[in-house]
Amino acid sequence: MICIEHHWQPAEQLCHAVEGALPAGPHRAGEPLTTLCAQHVTAAEPSALNWMWPTCAECLRAAGRMPETGS
Repeated sequence: MICIEHHWQPAEQLCHAVEGALPAGPHRAGEPLTTLCAQHVTAAEPSALNWMWPTCAECLRAAGRMPETGS
């Protein structure tokens, strides 16, 4: 069985990670969301164009997909 811990959603000019499996349908435009980077954002209407928005670096880190940067 596949366990989905988060999904990605365009919101406020970035693609953010949102905790949990994707709901039965897409998020509605204007729907408030809390992201893995702890921001409160408003979902954008999913389109081919906004899926090309840059990915939020903090969400990538929180999702374990980008290593922490050392100083």
